[in-house]
Parts: sequence; C-alpha cells; structure tokens
Amino acid sequence: AAQVSVPLVVANINLNLPLWLQIAQAKGDLTHIQCAAAVPDRRATINVSTNAVMACLGNPGGTGCSGGPLTIADVQLSAVGLFPIADAKMTGQPISQSGLAGAGNSFVLAPGGYVAASSSTVIGDTVTNVINGLNPTLDVSLLQLQLLSISPGWLLQQVLNPLLTLINQLVNTLTSLLGISLANADLWLNGVDCNNTELVY
Repeated sequence: AAQVSVPLVVANINLNLPLWLQIAQAKGDLTHIQCAAAVPDRRATINVSTNAVMACLGNPGGTGCSGGPLTIADVQLSAVGLFPIADAKMTGQPISQSGLAGAGNSFVLAPGGYVAASSSTVIGDTVTNVINGLNPTLDVSLLQLQLLSISPGWLLQQVLNPLLTLINQLVNTLTSLLGISLANADLWLNGVDCNNTELVY
C-alpha cells in the first residue's frame, strides 16, 4: 500500500523592495593656498565631498521613483484548490529622500598632484533613510474579510534594520561588478600661480 501526503495549506510569500538611486557630482571647495617662491613648494588645500542626489523605491517599470503606494510584502495562505484563507499585505508610502552629502575630506596637493576621494557611508545612509521613511500599513484579512489595518513602522524597522547592512553591501558589490563607482571623486591640481593668486583644478 502506498501513502500519499497532500498539503492542505499552501503559503505564498512575495517580497518587493526595488531601490532607485540618482548620483550627484562631487563638490570641491578651495580652503587654503600656501605660496612659495619655488613652484614645487606651493600647496592648495581642497575640501572634497560626494553625495547621492536622491534615493527612493522604484516603480514597477524600473524607470524612476514610485509615485504612489507600493506593496512591500504579501503573504497568502490558501487551501489547496480553494480561495485564499488568510492574507497579510504590507504597503509602503515611499518618500523620496534628498541626498546626503558625505563629510568632506580635505586634501593638500602640490602642483600636478592627484587624489581619489570616496565616501563609503553616503549610499548606505541614504538607503537607510529610504527604508526608515516607508510609512508602512499592514492589512490582514481572513476568508477575504479584513480583520485589521495598522501602521507598524516600528515592526518594519525591527525586521529590516538587520538587513540594511546586507542591502548596502549588495549595492556596493553590484555596482563594483558593473564598473560603477558611487560617491567617488578624482581631483587633479594642475597648478598654483601665487603672483596672481590663481588656482587651476
């Protein structure tokens, strides 16, 4: 005799967290010039900061920010061959986040000098702000009748905060594999003319 086991309940879980980033150009500010008679002894101090202009959750087409509510998670329990028994759906009202400027780094360069600046925390901090600004709503229904609708922002943060480090590492890894450098800047100092207090960079 053969025994056949047929599951009575099937769980279907969908997670959706599309991330959309727009990157800005870096900014450099001249903060100090040191003049000297010999050109190689001249110095310029430049403060460089990089930033992300905007981060948001993307729309389903992947062409920009979502303009309205977005389903973040959907869990359905169904009896085999029947309609859904229970459904829990978490919807977010995503808010676009203005970019965070990286804390500027100051570099002292001689004429002909070069430096590469980067800020590894700018993207991570911006992504964290997007996740924390979702304003989620959790709707739970049983046998297609709504039981409750709450705003569990605290619950979402408890669930997603441990994942933020993983998400940030994933973004950095994927962009590196694609040859994309985020929150980086290349700075060349071509020369300092102290006679006319000129700087070319």
